Amino acid sequence: MTLDQRADAAVRELLAATDVDVTRRLADLRATRRRRDTGRLAALAVAAAALVGATAWVATNTDDDRIEPAPSPHRVSNGALVAAPDVSDAVGGWRVIQGPALDHLPDSSSDGTDLQFMPDGRQAVYVDERGRVLMLDVYTGGSQVIGTCPDQVCVAALSPDGSTLAWSGPPGLRLQQVGQDELRTIPLTDEVDWAGWPSWSPDGSWIAFTSPEGVYLVRPDGSDLRLVQPLPGRAAVWRPVTFSPDGSRIAFLEGVPRDGGDDDELDWTVVTMAVDGSGEHRFFDAGSCPCGGQPVPVMTWSPDGRYLAVTVRHNGPSAGLHVMRPDGSDDRLVSPGYFVGIAWQPLVE
Repeated sequence: MTLDQRADAAVRELLAATDVDVTRRLADLRATRRRRDTGRLAALAVAAAALVGATAWVATNTDDDRIEPAPSPHRVSNGALVAAPDVSDAVGGWRVIQGPALDHLPDSSSDGTDLQFMPDGRQAVYVDERGRVLMLDVYTGGSQVIGTCPDQVCVAALSPDGSTLAWSGPPGLRLQQVGQDELRTIPLTDEVDWAGWPSWSPDGSWIAFTSPEGVYLVRPDGSDLRLVQPLPGRAAVWRPVTFSPDGSRIAFLEGVPRDGGDDDELDWTVVTMAVDGSGEHRFFDAGSCPCGGQPVPVMTWSPDGRYLAVTVRHNGPSAGLHVMRPDGSDDRLVSPGYFVGIAWQPLVE
């Protein structure tokens, strides 16, 4: 006989002696026993929860005793690498060179030789043939006009948060809030009378632009103007500067006139450096062109920061879109031909 059976028998004898309802008393006794067992388990659960909670509080507690939730993790990877072929290409239109297919891209190569993907990878910004700045949903095809070119020569860049357009032009670098008409000119020095090809840093804290004097960086409020790359002699930078995804470095193509050639016959070299102008590195020949009549080479950084995409304008088998490491190693020709624009879509996971 088990211990419980013996206890039940003893209780039966006791209750019988006191003339009490045995069945009801046994049921009450068993219910009491179950409540005690449940109470012990609940106490253990409360203690465990308190221990976990205390650990979380210690890990996240700040000076004002607030418990902050952990940030949502995300990772940026490389999406579609897209390019616009030279207008002489019979295919025409922007197209995906590598990566996942996109349902909607600008139809014509002349629509925005500079396509800019927004940080979400879903929206792309470009200037169309009518001088309108459009934001295009590359999945649904929906688009909206977010600005109109103030000049005949129209080059624009949208800030990463989508709030501000930067315009180039002879008056200088100009900013315009999306949805407003007012243009604000950033005051520059007397030596800088042209601000061309603006581009924003990934966090929106810098605007890079080019001029005949070199490559400049400036804060959106006009402060901290710095010439990070002076251009010697007749050298030129004719396309936008591209920032590394972490904003620590910039890359651009520098063109130098050929010895004995015309001013617009340039040899192009990839240049990278830190945003303060240090750590300059030259490493890749992007070809040459009589650039007064042909599109110049272009480049962009990959969203994950591991690659550069560069178009090469050689008269030979190396002409086309190349992908390489930021130091020039692991160079691969991914698509032959001549291109006037490239962009690389970020994928946020």
